[in-house]
Amino acid sequence: MGVLHGTGVETPTQVLLSAGAASSGSRAAAMVLMLSPVSGMVLADLAIAASWVTGLLGVRSAPAPRSSSAV
Repeated sequence: MGVLHGTGVETPTQVLLSAGAASSGSRAAAMVLMLSPVSGMVLADLAIAASWVTGLLGVRSAPAPRSSSAV
């Protein structure tokens, strides 16, 4: 759901999610329906942050480029 936020698709999805949770019949099922997308968004954000940190550390450990003075 979080990936679709920029395209405006998240709001209808939230409406369907809330309607599904309200009609689930049990409190436990409603909690699972409401927490599933939230935990997915948190995991996706953590994965993006981990890949960013990995790339940053990789760039910092790369050798500096040499400048060529051939004229």
